[in-house]
Amino acid sequence: MKQMENKTKEEFYQARNRLFANFSHELRTPLTLIVSPLDDIAVTENLSPKGLDSVKLMQSNARRLLRIVNNLMDFQKKESGTMKLKISESDFIGFTAEMVLFFRELALSRNIQFEYYHTIDFVSYWFDKSMMEKVYFNLLSNAFKNTPNGGMIEVNLDLMSLDKLKSLYLNRAGKFIYDEITYLVVEIKDSGKGIEEGELENIFTPFYQVAQNEYSASGTGLGLSLSKSIIEMHHGVIWAESPENYGALFRCILPVSRTLFHADEFVEEVELFNPEYTLDIAKEEENQLVEGGEEKKNYTILVVEDNRDVRNYIISHLRDTYHILEANSGSEAIEKVLNHFPDLIITDLMMPKMDGMEMCSIIKNDVRISHIPIIMITARTMTSDITEGYKVGADDYITKPFSSSVLVSRVENIIQSRNRLKELYGKNFSLETLGVKVTSQEEQFMQKLYHILEADVSNPNLNLDQLCREIGISRANFYRKIKSITDLSPNEFIRNFRLNMGAKMLRETRLSVSDIYVAVGFNSHGYFSNCFKNYFGVSPTEYMDQYRLQKDIHSSDFISGINETNPEN
Repeated sequence: MKQMENKTKEEFYQARNRLFANFSHELRTPLTLIVSPLDDIAVTENLSPKGLDSVKLMQSNARRLLRIVNNLMDFQKKESGTMKLKISESDFIGFTAEMVLFFRELALSRNIQFEYYHTIDFVSYWFDKSMMEKVYFNLLSNAFKNTPNGGMIEVNLDLMSLDKLKSLYLNRAGKFIYDEITYLVVEIKDSGKGIEEGELENIFTPFYQVAQNEYSASGTGLGLSLSKSIIEMHHGVIWAESPENYGALFRCILPVSRTLFHADEFVEEVELFNPEYTLDIAKEEENQLVEGGEEKKNYTILVVEDNRDVRNYIISHLRDTYHILEANSGSEAIEKVLNHFPDLIITDLMMPKMDGMEMCSIIKNDVRISHIPIIMITARTMTSDITEGYKVGADDYITKPFSSSVLVSRVENIIQSRNRLKELYGKNFSLETLGVKVTSQEEQFMQKLYHILEADVSNPNLNLDQLCREIGISRANFYRKIKSITDLSPNEFIRNFRLNMGAKMLRETRLSVSDIYVAVGFNSHGYFSNCFKNYFGVSPTEYMDQYRLQKDIHSSDFISGINETNPEN
């Protein structure tokens, strides 16, 4: 009877898993056929504002259903033992930064203080990126669901030895025995309601849900269970706490060692971050969804105007050429600027909550966004008002009433002017060309960057996180800032800086090419020569010979001139 009972339970268990699998697969196809046409409608159809809002609402909820279905499929794989790892080597610090970026917009929209701290700048870790993305998505989604508007969420990363690990988390670190490796400690904590003591272990049970509150949303109860399984497949542990003065805290410990995984769990290795490679964070910029369902255009303009009719009038003359963002107050505009980093801002002067003057002052004093040009539109025509606008950093001033052709011309001129600066800073910059006149904040930023790079140019392992700390800007914002000013990625910019420094040394010193490539931070003679030839059109040796030949010719002409003037000499 006991055997029959166990057999019946097993059959029921397997039948339930098949049911989940079948439901998941059956739902996934029609959901895909709902999401994709909705995306097409939002982009291609000329919808009314109300119709577009309805489509966006449907898109959001269809994607949520698709995530639930995907979780069910993953759960079935886990239960049936068919979930397999695909391990590759990558920088876990940068990977976590990318995961954090996905939630920045949500944090801004809800006024949640969302911070990412790490005690190390780089760690080579072997893990399944796709699965670890699900862990971060589930843990961060859980934190945002249970954190009120205006709250706080933190992501913390640390790297510890076994001794330190056991001194801090003895009860949880007992399973770790290898003292020759290090351990990643990941913490995600929020300022929400927290978790009752008796529920701290139950929350990792499939389909278990804690009591809901006024600002948390319901879920399936699968996310944390899947996250626990994925962490354990990576030979780690995860648990939850509810510390005093905080809401919930989730902590993971992950051993950093390739030898813990079987050979069949590895996939093709990926390149680790290197200053000579392009920064992957560019993908985040390229894949951003376009607001308002318009096709992606080369430049983005933010129009800030509290009067809907005026705002629509301005937009109607720009939308065919530029991607448009809208805001009806200065405070709303600041959020959109920090979230979307437009190429140009057109703003009214008089607005509720925060006027154009205050908004302009905030933007021009924030190093992350100070490079963005601002056109101010106002009905005030007094010289003192216009002067005040320029003092707070406005790049141009248009008085009402204004001609649409004048506005379009001003926009085109400013964008073309910025492109010329990009050409100067990005493609042909050198220390001799720093006298170009640009906005003060922008010039200060570039001057500071040049000084930092010049001081550490010989370091082949120049770390972007270290560079960002010295400048006082996050990695993501640094990417956007450099891209907007130079039209280059940070790694291309650093490489070009090294090449210009190398060219200067070839012109002004008698050092050999072998000495110079080391002095400007390249790892090999061959790589330096290839990059130099691609950039300047000639090899370093040819460049040096040409310059010295010209110098010798000039010296010879000068001496001949002296001899002709003074034959006795």
